[in-house]
Amino acid sequence: GKVDANLSDNSDSENKGVSQGVVIHPFVKVSRASEIIKGLLPEYEDVPHELTPVAPAALRRAVIRRCIWQGGGFWIALITLCCQLSFHLFAAPFLDAQTGTTCLANPTDIAELAWASNLVNGLAAGLYAIAVVLLVLDLVGAVLWARGSSFGYNRRFMQINNGGFSRESISFLRQKIQYGWVRTNPFQRAAGTATLMVRTAAGIGGSTIRLIDVAAEGADGWLNWVKPGGSVLE
Repeated sequence: GKVDANLSDNSDSENKGVSQGVVIHPFVKVSRASEIIKGLLPEYEDVPHELTPVAPAALRRAVIRRCIWQGGGFWIALITLCCQLSFHLFAAPFLDAQTGTTCLANPTDIAELAWASNLVNGLAAGLYAIAVVLLVLDLVGAVLWARGSSFGYNRRFMQINNGGFSRESISFLRQKIQYGWVRTNPFQRAAGTATLMVRTAAGIGGSTIRLIDVAAEGADGWLNWVKPGGSVLE
């Protein structure tokens, strides 16, 4: 990508494609990626190699965030359970709990109620199965994110890695950073973590790069590095 790109909306599509980056090869071994980038961009040879992983509490927070608050499987299961219970509560007055028979006089109504109950239970079972699959995928993604996410910086560069099923590694010059800040919420403060936010001039209107749940000590050190006249690391 070109960090200092600032194209207008009237620019042609070809230039916009160049500003957003060019795919050199869609399938390259991970072990060769750094070699290819260094060959194309020799000035990026001294990107930071010593990376700081996210905080130990990040895995627990990622599981809660991805599997519950943002988890499709959890919400599908919860909504399905609520709908299933609501239906059975609605049908309960028509059923005799002791004999298992209905108090409906019309046999047609009895058959329709039984058919609807079987249909609801069948649909619920299918949705529960989908929810379990999605929940497992969210759990695996959370573990991969916690293991593959990190950040690093040195005298000239900063690098941020966001892991998961796919991993994104972004390296940029320190002088291309417009500003950076740290954001926390009450849950992060209780866990001793913070979110790094970096603003660059890439694209139209700039771009923000973030890394969630960095250790608070690491965030403080990074703030000292990113501020004008801050620490300079070799």
